[in-house]
Amino acid sequence: MGATGGFCTTTDDCQEPLTCLTETEGFPGGYCSAQPCPQVGCPGSFATCAFLDPAHTVSACVESCNTDMDCRTDGYICADLDGASGCLPGSMATTGAGSIGASCAADGDCDAGLTCMTNFVFGYCSKACVSDGDCGSDGACIDQGGGTMRCMDGCTNNSQCRFSYSCTVRDGSGVCDVDATTDAVRNPSGQPDGQPCVNDINCQGGTCIVADDFPGGYCTTMDCDIVGCSTANSTCVNLQRDSLCFVNCNDASDCRDGYRCTTLESGGKVCYSLPPIQAPDAVGSGSINIVCDSTGSGNTRTVRFNIGSGTDGFVVVPFSPAQSEVAPTRMTLPDGQVFDFERDYSFQTINSLLLGTIVPMFFPASPSFAYLVQPGQYVFEYETDDASSCYYVLEQSDPGTTLDVNFYLVGVPGVTSATADTDASFQAMLSEFRSIYSNAGISIGTVRTIDITGADRDRYAVIRDFGEIYRLLALSTAPGSTLDEALSVNVFLIQEFNISELPGLLGLSAGIPGVPGVHGNGGAGLVFTSADLQGAPDQLGQTMGHEVGHFLGLRHTSERGGSEYDPLDDTPRCSNPEDPYGCPDVGNLMFPFAVDTDQSSVTANQRFVLQRNPLVK
Repeated sequence: MGATGGFCTTTDDCQEPLTCLTETEGFPGGYCSAQPCPQVGCPGSFATCAFLDPAHTVSACVESCNTDMDCRTDGYICADLDGASGCLPGSMATTGAGSIGASCAADGDCDAGLTCMTNFVFGYCSKACVSDGDCGSDGACIDQGGGTMRCMDGCTNNSQCRFSYSCTVRDGSGVCDVDATTDAVRNPSGQPDGQPCVNDINCQGGTCIVADDFPGGYCTTMDCDIVGCSTANSTCVNLQRDSLCFVNCNDASDCRDGYRCTTLESGGKVCYSLPPIQAPDAVGSGSINIVCDSTGSGNTRTVRFNIGSGTDGFVVVPFSPAQSEVAPTRMTLPDGQVFDFERDYSFQTINSLLLGTIVPMFFPASPSFAYLVQPGQYVFEYETDDASSCYYVLEQSDPGTTLDVNFYLVGVPGVTSATADTDASFQAMLSEFRSIYSNAGISIGTVRTIDITGADRDRYAVIRDFGEIYRLLALSTAPGSTLDEALSVNVFLIQEFNISELPGLLGLSAGIPGVPGVHGNGGAGLVFTSADLQGAPDQLGQTMGHEVGHFLGLRHTSERGGSEYDPLDDTPRCSNPEDPYGCPDVGNLMFPFAVDTDQSSVTANQRFVLQRNPLVK
């Protein structure tokens, strides 16, 4: 009996609970399917849910595929399904997987010669062009801004375009472009944002976060900075490489078990998971002086520390050994000024969301905040339920010029600690990384390579959820007993990411800034896919430069949707980064999207910030 995608004449020819979609319904030779897609997802390991109409009201389970060769030869092609691909009759498929206009997460998802424009909703396969003739029989060569010409999928009506896209006239041609009026609801019968789920089809917004640190699953809406949230009681949150919706809350009682009500940079609150971050050893961490001595009542804790004269920058890191949430609130300077973080420094409060239980705060995050660094005693306040919380402080006495890096290799094909020094691709990646930081007056100093082997390698070579990122970073170890050795950045290279809610993820910094100086905890490093190491090592080096910038305290020059900007006065701003080629900051190291142009520019103020992080010696 037929599995999903099998031949059939009647439902009796299909495995339960599948039914037969017949030739009269447009399926040559019949097609075993579940229609509509079950709320629990499609049965079988090689099936995915597809919507059979542009309005996304009719769904059916279809056979998964990578290329047309995976599909039946009687009129079926491997069709694009917005982030997935499945076998559909050619007459129903708006776009073939990998072709111009198809969804993608990375260049490898597109046909040979095409690249993935990640600034489009669910990505957009395209290539550079001079005229329409470069774009095939159905494509058009369209100016993306600034004279940058790229191929787009041609059309005559909306039914020929993917979900979230409409047939729009640009440069005199009809092309499938992002529809600004798209309804974020992808499955009207699904659960709203924030509710439990086991499969994307369970959710109104079309995405289910399935990860250990999101217990019971979490419905959300991807690319919400463009399409909005599927429910009114949700907030769109920029998470470095993507935007996702989280349900609003006033306090913990509004959230499901296993979730916390956390404050955003904007001041709003959403239900979010608590990352599995292991706190540093409360009795000390090598040469880092950890202090567990705070005062206060209720959930407000106060610590006092001194900063010496001649200090140019410092990091204070409060954390909870009991794994309670930590949220810095304000700081009284030696001169008596009271500095409110939510009001005056909200761009750094994102670590309360990303890390939760250990929250580095870096000063100054721009030259305009240089007055925050003064000699004398500081009074630092934060909220936590842990009365035994701890903290440590690291100072930077002069602008730093050297950054040490510890590379952890996790099943990277063809590269080990024994071969990295002579591996051409690894060295090309490192050369690009060195070149970028030389623009900031920083040289890459000691480079260490460490192999992750055995069960840990097998478990983490492919990262499938957020929790695995933090647990992998916790495998880092101090490279030595001195403070100089401790002040180094941990970079983990894995085989690939396979996180459904962050398609196309190339690399990730655990925090902005990351946890400095202590090792063996989930905030102490960065993780990158090595999928492009052999084919495009310079691209990997550029991605690494960008994410290490985050780890050292830099923000995106312009956030997705033009919703926020970094606090620096000399970085250009763009109101619509999703249209990157018209942006004045597209060539900057910290532009939010990777595009096919040089993005290694570093401004004087960005250099100021990088050199004042204590990790840069």
